[in-house]
Amino acid sequence: MKSSNIFILFSALLIVLTSCNQNWQSSGTKEDIVSLKPAPFNADTAYAFVKKQVAFGPRVPNTSSHRECAAFLEATLRRYTKDVIVQRGTVYAYNGTALKFANIIGSFNTEAKVRVLLLAHWDSRHIADHDPDPAKRHQPVDGANDGASGVGVL
Repeated sequence: MKSSNIFILFSALLIVLTSCNQNWQSSGTKEDIVSLKPAPFNADTAYAFVKKQVAFGPRVPNTSSHRECAAFLEATLRRYTKDVIVQRGTVYAYNGTALKFANIIGSFNTEAKVRVLLLAHWDSRHIADHDPDPAKRHQPVDGANDGASGVGVL
């Protein structure tokens, strides 16, 4: 399925879901409502985290860049919370290649009844198959504007 067809399909689904005039109400009580104060955001710090990830090189699974960046992300997250879990495993690519992965999970305010899940991927693609320059289509992607930016913001 071409990307334009996927875009149209998801756009149509979004229109259908948002146009449903349902009266959504909380099933909880007033005491269940939690007011959250957002943490201060510093764009320079977020950019520094993106820059650091990109400095490892493309974070393609099974590479030293991937392993080194995972260690950096885990150590950095541990500076902000004691509740860090690293899930390691293997998945298989479309061509049968075994790819080592690591999900690095930090938890905050673990005793709260209502919590928010925020996530981003930090790895990068092994080829830039959609690059406008055909000569670059077999090179790995640095992932600055994809995985690294999401992690930098988080």
